[in-house]
Amino acid sequence: MIRHDRPGAPEPDGARLPLHRRHPVALTVTALVVLGGLLGPAALSTPTGGVPEASLRVGWGYLAMAPVAGVLDALSVLTLGQHYAFLGTLILVYAGWRVLRRRTRGGWLRRTGIEIAVAVASLLGLAAFYGYGMVGPRPMAELVPHHPDDVVVDVHSHTDASHDAREGFGPEDNRAWHAAAGFDAVYVSDHRNWQGWRAAVPGNPARAGDGTSLLPALEILWQGKYANALGAPERYRAAVEGNRLIADSVYALWERGAPRPTLVLTIPEQLDSVRPATADSVGFVAIEVSDASPKGLRQSRRDRALILRMVDSLDLAPVAASNNHGWGRTAAAWTLIRIPGWRERTPDALNAAIEERLHSERAGASRVVERRSPYFGSSVPALALTAPAVLWQMFGGLGFGQRVAWLAWAWGLALVIARLGTPSQRTSGR
Repeated sequence: MIRHDRPGAPEPDGARLPLHRRHPVALTVTALVVLGGLLGPAALSTPTGGVPEASLRVGWGYLAMAPVAGVLDALSVLTLGQHYAFLGTLILVYAGWRVLRRRTRGGWLRRTGIEIAVAVASLLGLAAFYGYGMVGPRPMAELVPHHPDDVVVDVHSHTDASHDAREGFGPEDNRAWHAAAGFDAVYVSDHRNWQGWRAAVPGNPARAGDGTSLLPALEILWQGKYANALGAPERYRAAVEGNRLIADSVYALWERGAPRPTLVLTIPEQLDSVRPATADSVGFVAIEVSDASPKGLRQSRRDRALILRMVDSLDLAPVAASNNHGWGRTAAAWTLIRIPGWRERTPDALNAAIEERLHSERAGASRVVERRSPYFGSSVPALALTAPAVLWQMFGGLGFGQRVAWLAWAWGLALVIARLGTPSQRTSGR
């Protein structure tokens, strides 16, 4: 009997190997696709654990690159700690692969050179994948609300008029990003200026239902906390001093008949001493329950219970923010606000209706739908579960078309690799 694990022994005929040895990766993907569909979690959730009143829709372009798009979407909603944990897991898997792989004889210099080359190639490949996720073009998953009167809103986004946004990310890039993700109305809340919104106005649809409307806002400090001040510049400009809204000036404008400011508390932020608006005082009417910036994701996961208590106790509207500065192609969460007949309104009238709803209904004005996150906490044991949790969440949230696409890619690549021959048949020492 021939022992195939002995150096120099002949390789077995690939066609005679059992299926699990010929195509282990394709079989693993198949199992995850099937089990994820039967037992895995849904793609969307709500901060309170309710049933989302919306679903995700993807086009043919997304399906054509489903594995790449799906992995990047899953990674895009991780906190910084989870990213570090995920990368740590990849390093351990890589080390295990290099230690346990089949070796052939060769000098130490040749083996060292091969290990360095493989390590460099793997590192560059990983960096290229993350880099593509940040700036590369790819299709997006679009949110589709189940009720026709629901407006899909983003209360916090930027253009390159903000000092910290990606260069070249102009108003129409902002609009295209949000349109691809299913947003109907987007507040452009650049720092210290309204230039991005002003440049976007000519591109707004005449009817709000005919496209994605970019609406005016300003990200600015209000009594020591960062806020998005929604609404036209005329309501705020006289009260802006540097990067702050001056309280006395705000009250003076209000007393002279200007509309009451619509202030949204952004995160990351200190959540103590938050003053809500009252009948006779200016304050916050809404709070970001989800913010898709890296630090915002961390706080929105870590302090979720506290933020929801603030929604109830301070009567604040729960909202979601992309906080998009021009990076990535994944929407982490959406705000739904029900406004009958919104499609027939102009963008200005839609803005007025959104503000009125936030002021009048407060905590009942909006609902948040978000991508489900595999977040179990920031402890070491919780972070150690990041990689398997990401896989389980990703395969659980696939739609039917995405499952078919994953299977087609997995088995297509397996058959191509089989036709080319096994690595040990093509070369040695790797």
